[in-house]
Amino acid sequence: MLQRGEEVKPFQHLALIESVPELVSDRTELVVVPEIDGRYRDDDLLAGEGRELLLSALAALARIAREHEIPVLVTRVADDEFGRPIAHAASRELHCRSTPFGPRFLTGDGDGETLVYPVDGGASVQTTLAFWKRVLAARTPLYDGPGLHQEVTHRGSN
Repeated sequence: MLQRGEEVKPFQHLALIESVPELVSDRTELVVVPEIDGRYRDDDLLAGEGRELLLSALAALARIAREHEIPVLVTRVADDEFGRPIAHAASRELHCRSTPFGPRFLTGDGDGETLVYPVDGGASVQTTLAFWKRVLAARTPLYDGPGLHQEVTHRGSN
C-alpha cells in the first residue's frame, strides 16, 4: 500500500490503473488520470520499457471506457514523441490555456471553443468557473435582503 506523499513508480502506476475497474460502480461518471506519461518517463527504466508501460496503461483505460461506457480524461506532461500515443488513443483532444478569467478550453482540431457544458434541464455551466464564482459572490449582496423578489414586474407583467 502506498503511503501519503510517497512517489508512485512506473510499475505501481500501471498496477493502480489496472485496478480501476474494481473501483468503478454505477455511480462512476468519469475517470481522470492526470499526467499519465509522467511516471513512464523515468530514467531508471530500460530502453523502450517506459513506452510499453504507457501503451499498457492506455489500453487499460480504453478498456475501462469501453466496458463501463464512461469517459476517461487524461492529461499529459508534454506534447512530444513519447506522449504521441496519448493523442492517438484519444477520441477527442482538448487544449487548456490559463487566462485571467480561468481556464479556456479549445478543441484539438481548433474547430471551436468550449465555452459552456450542457447539463440536465437545458442549462449550461460556464467553463471559466473561477471567474463566475467571483462574479456571483460580488452580486449576492445585491439580491440578499428582506422583501427583494427575483421577478421584475412592469404594469402587471413579469
